[in-house]
Amino acid sequence: MTMEIERYGEHPSQFVEAWIPDNWSRDSAVVLLHGGWWRAQHDLHLMDGLASDLRKQGHLVWNVEYRRIDGDDGGWPETLDDVLAAVRCLTSGPLKVEPSSITVVGHSAGGHLALLAAKTARLAAVVALAPITDLARCAVEGLGEDATRAFLKRAGQLKKDFEEASPLEQTPIGAPQLIVHGTDDARVPVSHSRAYASRAASAGDEVELMEVQGGDHMFVLRPEHAYWPRAVQWMNRAAKVSAHDAVVEAE
Repeated sequence: MTMEIERYGEHPSQFVEAWIPDNWSRDSAVVLLHGGWWRAQHDLHLMDGLASDLRKQGHLVWNVEYRRIDGDDGGWPETLDDVLAAVRCLTSGPLKVEPSSITVVGHSAGGHLALLAAKTARLAAVVALAPITDLARCAVEGLGEDATRAFLKRAGQLKKDFEEASPLEQTPIGAPQLIVHGTDDARVPVSHSRAYASRAASAGDEVELMEVQGGDHMFVLRPEHAYWPRAVQWMNRAAKVSAHDAVVEAE
């Protein structure tokens, strides 16, 4: 197993920790996107536990850092641009991983970025862990200490800003999605994911909502939790289907 730092830009936050297992079969890569309401006080090490477990299971892990708000030059759309650049580094760089082999896993704000990135980059599947899906609703409810308005940066946000930056308004995403959310999440209430899953399904997306009774906002970062093996199994199935469909389409 090797760990390498890959840069996809010149800004200090534009880098990836790439964990490449010795037994990597080149048909399974996972992009990890951390949360923290897009704020600079949180970084990619929030995902270390999941990254370690996935690497042990033979997955290439592409743990992405990106520009955040609060003095890190991030916001909308720069932060999503960073994620897309990091994905291009994986698909067009030396590793040349096919988008149809990539699952993106994101937590909270990372779940928000994962859903939007999967739509744009046409990735195989999304596992969104307690994701932020409706920025307008988050702003109205005052979630994240008003992080959504800071993320959008505009003093008087327009309706189109919230729509363009909200996965809820961008359905269908076009990739299978597993949404995992705890029923006791106080940071991003589970009702947000219920509304998102309903909208995505109505738009034609294949989406499954896994509600975890008593789960808070952070349990999803613990690979020892009972939910995680189920999520990995879902991820593996979705990746196999995507790879098969890519072969059929090529033929």
